[in-house]
Amino acid sequence: MKIDGVEYNVGELRPVVRQAPQVVDQVTAGVLQSGREICDIIGTKYDFEMTVEPRSGHDYNEFYLDVTKPLAPRVVTLPFGDETLTFPARIVVESDMLRGVKNGNRWGGLRLRVVAMESVRLA
Repeated sequence: MKIDGVEYNVGELRPVVRQAPQVVDQVTAGVLQSGREICDIIGTKYDFEMTVEPRSGHDYNEFYLDVTKPLAPRVVTLPFGDETLTFPARIVVESDMLRGVKNGNRWGGLRLRVVAMESVRLA
């Protein structure tokens, strides 16, 4: 996973990265008084959901500090099919958990969503 050109060795992604494609319409799309639907499709954007489990506390802390920065958009590179997809996105951190305190705090289970800011496949 890359964010703004920085590659993170964050560890295991559980469950596997989940994609949520959305076909995006223009604001002129809708339903006419006759009941007929009008589609004015712009393209498709892809949002992703994942839970990150750290390989090391240091890598996890760096990743956590980066994804919680108050910046948008971020340029994100994620797995997509047999390749990767790079696109501007907003990163939404939902939660993480304190897994233990022996020998320092150990955090994990970082749940986040990567929300595409524009369509990556145009109509």
